[in-house]
Amino acid sequence: HHAMVAAILAYEGGIGVGNGCFCAQPYVMRLLELGAADQDRWRRAQLAGDKTGRPGMVRVSLAAYNTSEDIDALVEMLHRIIRHEYEGAYEQAPESGDYRPVGYEDTMPAAFL
Repeated sequence: HHAMVAAILAYEGGIGVGNGCFCAQPYVMRLLELGAADQDRWRRAQLAGDKTGRPGMVRVSLAAYNTSEDIDALVEMLHRIIRHEYEGAYEQAPESGDYRPVGYEDTMPAAFL
């Protein structure tokens, strides 16, 4: 799942990527070859508050400051994911569709209170 790949890259590799439909939902649906029935099923689930099945992709964006070592780290993390050699156990949040490590608690919101 695209959100699982993004979570593993972020939490275990410190690599930020985008995932989802990137404000191009019709195009992504076509690239993923999702038919009308699949799209309708996904939209109904989303409206009911369940985003676990949301379709999407992972996008890696490079910039002028990225080094060949950054690319090597990304490739190594992708190989680890393919081999199922990532370290954490992950759970998916139905309200967002995002994955996070089991037991992870986001303390960032409290910092702004």
